[in-house]
Amino acid sequence: MMGATIGFAALDAYPAPFVTSSGVQSLIVVGSQGTDPVGLAQDVSGAINIAARLGGAVTTTVAVPGAVATGSVVGEGKLVATRTTNIFLNDTLGKTGLKSTLTKDDLPTLLAKGSLSDSVGTHKYDQYIDLTPGTTNPANFNLAFDRPGSSSTTDPAYNFGRFSTSPTASEYMYRTRIVFDVGIDGNATSKSLKLFGNDYTISADSTGWFADSTADKLVLFGGANINTLHGGESVDVTIGSSSYHVTLAGVTSGGSAVVH
Repeated sequence: MMGATIGFAALDAYPAPFVTSSGVQSLIVVGSQGTDPVGLAQDVSGAINIAARLGGAVTTTVAVPGAVATGSVVGEGKLVATRTTNIFLNDTLGKTGLKSTLTKDDLPTLLAKGSLSDSVGTHKYDQYIDLTPGTTNPANFNLAFDRPGSSSTTDPAYNFGRFSTSPTASEYMYRTRIVFDVGIDGNATSKSLKLFGNDYTISADSTGWFADSTADKLVLFGGANINTLHGGESVDVTIGSSSYHVTLAGVTSGGSAVVH
């Protein structure tokens, strides 16, 4: 039994110790069969087979250069997949188990809590990004892979489906949503707020957006650089990478400003 145990242990490590990374570490000896040429031929043939088998077990580790495909996100990003549900090719974005709403906990900069101050007081608000709901047509909102173009060198690209010809209000890839803690009843004209990472100024053309109205309209200026001018005064403003010299020429009886 002891001999069998030792034998099994040696076979478990086969082809070692006969073969190592340095090559075959053994010799094969063919015994003499006297005057029996058949037996000698069989021994030689068997020795050749064993030598070939051991020689084939010699391996060399070689480093093969290659490239690893990686993706990167500029700015903030959040996985739509969850611990229990992954998203695969041809999956709908409304797949049960995927993340359906992004909050400040997912994108702390883009969806940061904000506040708006008007003549009534300060109003806090939360920002959300709603992903494609599961009630929409899955065929229009699935992760797909385009076919290659007419050129064989053009790689196909991922897309997230396409809208139907006449989409309804419930059809969207994603939608942004802002929820105030209380109703906005004051005059917020010319007030500033930050929405989804950008600064905006509320225009006087906004109507009904702070109260129950059938003509809700919130008009925003793409910036929060506010300057007060009197007739004939000028100011230099920078928008993006461009600078402008603005002069208030006058104000009409209707309250419209004339600038140049």
